[in-house]
Amino acid sequence: LMNKEITPAVPRWLRSGNDPVVVSKVDDSTIQFSFKTPNGMLLYYLASNLGSDILAGSPAHYLKKFHKAHNPDVDQLVKAAGSPSWVALIQAKVGNWQSPDRWRDASRPVLDPWKLTVPYTGTTQVVAERNPYYFKVDPEGNQLPYIDRVTYDVMGDVQSVILKATNGGLDMQAQRLNSLETGMVLAAHREQGGYKLFKVQPAWSNGMLICLNQTVKNPVLRQVFQNKDFRIGLSLAINRDEINDILYAGQSRPYQAVPRPGTALYDEKLATQYTKFDVKAANEAIDRSGFTKRDDQGYRIGPDGKRIAFSIDVQTARKDHIDALELIRKYWKAVGVDMQPKPIESSFAVARMLANDQEGLVWIGGGGYDFLGLLDPKWYFPYENQSAFGSAWGIYYQNPKDPNAEEPPAWAKKQQDLYTELLKTVSDEGKLALMRQILAITGEEFPVIGTDMDPDNYGVVKTNFHNVPEIMPDTAFYVTPGPTNPEQYFMK
Repeated sequence: LMNKEITPAVPRWLRSGNDPVVVSKVDDSTIQFSFKTPNGMLLYYLASNLGSDILAGSPAHYLKKFHKAHNPDVDQLVKAAGSPSWVALIQAKVGNWQSPDRWRDASRPVLDPWKLTVPYTGTTQVVAERNPYYFKVDPEGNQLPYIDRVTYDVMGDVQSVILKATNGGLDMQAQRLNSLETGMVLAAHREQGGYKLFKVQPAWSNGMLICLNQTVKNPVLRQVFQNKDFRIGLSLAINRDEINDILYAGQSRPYQAVPRPGTALYDEKLATQYTKFDVKAANEAIDRSGFTKRDDQGYRIGPDGKRIAFSIDVQTARKDHIDALELIRKYWKAVGVDMQPKPIESSFAVARMLANDQEGLVWIGGGGYDFLGLLDPKWYFPYENQSAFGSAWGIYYQNPKDPNAEEPPAWAKKQQDLYTELLKTVSDEGKLALMRQILAITGEEFPVIGTDMDPDNYGVVKTNFHNVPEIMPDTAFYVTPGPTNPEQYFMK
């Protein structure tokens, strides 16, 4: 982390301002992380996927041979691996959760329950076998893991995975199966496949958030989007019950971008505000915004004397989002607003957002669980450039000197200040109290329009396969299903 060639910028959570963490050895089994200011979120970060660079296992005795400072002959390894540089090679060998070499390098020492024995080399299977040196035991003192061998089939499409599941070919699986449509198919074939379903609850609260970019480069749209009454009117114009029936088979409910029920941060008022479908109230709210004049086709006129018209970026891979936007296009036309869905490839949508080029964007989001809202608050206030309702304001929070940064309004700066204080707060209750203040401002200013709660998904588990919980969170932050202790899964 401290080598600028390998890590050009130390992650923000391992810095105090511009000063990186200092890590020191206390004794043979203890290290100390020292920051110039308190880092109250350190354990949260380490317990999530963000901590994988440190905790995923990067043993010095193995990695030194790929490091230029420790191996003068490293260029030979670089050439043999077909890697562009020693830096690229060691980055692939570190073995964090996103590293492709985690599945391709069977020689890397691991602290995991299982160790690769048949790595991925373009083959149809990846195999991992029990690590005899794994450090955990069960309550009776039996060394874990219970399962001796884990085999992953490499499959090219989701339909193949579904077919394998319904035919009883999967012992336990959630990924690539966790969609509403898939859940219905899986439920219908449980007896045939000899499996049960377990609930995989999205850690996001909302199936689709609508972000109108309040820092959009078009000054006319900026003036329109920054008008809270305009956003409220658009929210009231959405028939969320119809979206729920058509897209979610009635399994969802109208919801805004706030934490889920049952969490410490849940607030019923914030969750339901402006979610009731009411065209009359929607028109009244947009009228309050000042855009009362209309053209000969009934569309509202903006501050430049032209029709209010804009596009919303949507990922081509998210058919449910495209379908939802088509419904919303009709709802908003009924109140005089011309919105056009703009389906684009996911990486292009992200690139436009990071460059503050989007007029609008839809995405899943809202930190459904408390820990996720604390770790990734980008839908609650302009936290980073991925806060798509105000990308330039988010850039300002991360780096006010960035040429693309723009100082946010007072309400957003207040939220940023509160979150800065939260990062320094050690107690969980103190963090939650500050987050409630942030969410109260989110509710008051209403920067993001929610649609419906992201409905529960499902995974399959064979009837003779045990210790898989009936419900687990589903998010990369939680590295599903890692914290459910797969080393204690067993087959009877």
